[in-house]
Amino acid sequence: MIFIHGLTIQWIVAQGSSAFLEHWVGSGRFSLSCDYNQELGSNGITTRFFRDYISGDFLSDEVKQECIDQLKEENTALVYYTGGIHASWSRGEEKVKYLLSAGFTSFNEVKFHKDLFALYFTGNKGFEGTTAELHPFGFQNVEYSYLKAGIERKWNRFTLTGKIGLAAGYDVFTVNTERGSLFTANDGKYLDLSVKMNSADWIGNKRLIWNSDALGFLVDAGCNVRLFKGSCIEASVSNVGSISWNGNIKERTADTLYRYEGTVINNLLDTFSLSVKSVKTLESEFIKDYYSQSRKTNLPVHYSVSLNHFWAENTWHANLEVGKLDGKYADPYFMIGCNHIVTNFFSAGIRIKKFSYSGWDAGVQTGIKLGKSFGILLYWDSVGGILDDSREMNWSGGLHVRWNLLN
Repeated sequence: MIFIHGLTIQWIVAQGSSAFLEHWVGSGRFSLSCDYNQELGSNGITTRFFRDYISGDFLSDEVKQECIDQLKEENTALVYYTGGIHASWSRGEEKVKYLLSAGFTSFNEVKFHKDLFALYFTGNKGFEGTTAELHPFGFQNVEYSYLKAGIERKWNRFTLTGKIGLAAGYDVFTVNTERGSLFTANDGKYLDLSVKMNSADWIGNKRLIWNSDALGFLVDAGCNVRLFKGSCIEASVSNVGSISWNGNIKERTADTLYRYEGTVINNLLDTFSLSVKSVKTLESEFIKDYYSQSRKTNLPVHYSVSLNHFWAENTWHANLEVGKLDGKYADPYFMIGCNHIVTNFFSAGIRIKKFSYSGWDAGVQTGIKLGKSFGILLYWDSVGGILDDSREMNWSGGLHVRWNLLN
């Protein structure tokens, strides 16, 4: 169902935040930086429901029904998080910088019908005499670590950046339906199940840092153009590549038109194997398993364009960003923000963002600078999610740290 393999946390890079921190702290001959970014969003699931679910609290009927009432006919959610460590260095005043990055990314995306959600959490009694739709349902999870190396080349007004790297897969899992419905007769006398579904799960060796059984390549590219004093436009594309998963790929298909008599089924889709009151013979009639030795997965590409402007002796910064995560169900996102360097060691700002899988929300950003070469930037883009947990789920935040070891 929606929470297969855990609904983790989504990340989308905010170029404006990193650009502001680099401007504030500066760019030395040798610099280290790290970041952690997360975003969790859905256009239907409420924040209260998700918070109670992942914390293990009892899900009351009120919380369930509040969430079900807010669901659209078809709903999506995207959970994506990443963290990384980055280094850059140059020799003297040369306009070439050498870049090195390492990190981990987890991408989870789901699309589901409102009826499927209600079946999972409340059972099929509420659908007595009616048909519950199980289609569409799609889920994909990709987790991998990466190591990238590249260069940055500056001219008078232009800066070009390119990286190429190695991706090592940790896990991959997909589920998709082609059709699906469940009719519950009055008094639960019989059920008519129609489903065509397939899944693929890599059951090879899972290694977090390096995995020779799941390797691939990825490429990043970026361009920065200075428009006039204090203003620049930046475009980037990242994670263009794929991973080849070698070893055992467990693929499962379910294809049936089946009438089952004499029971009421609760939590019908608690697992993909459709455990119907432990009737294993029923499962074996329409669920088939087979194994393959390899599978290729494209990585979720991220596109973005941002406009940055500094003014008032570079103490104010405004940025506008538009981007797209290349998932099956993602919409473009939009963000506008403004930051102010209040003192030499403190900055504050506000942000407004339209998310890929949920609506608009407001956020805050604050930074601390220690000395001349070390800075920390924290941001939280989901103030509305804190103030009203009955609204559609949206939790987004992160941090950037930069340290110039050689100026």
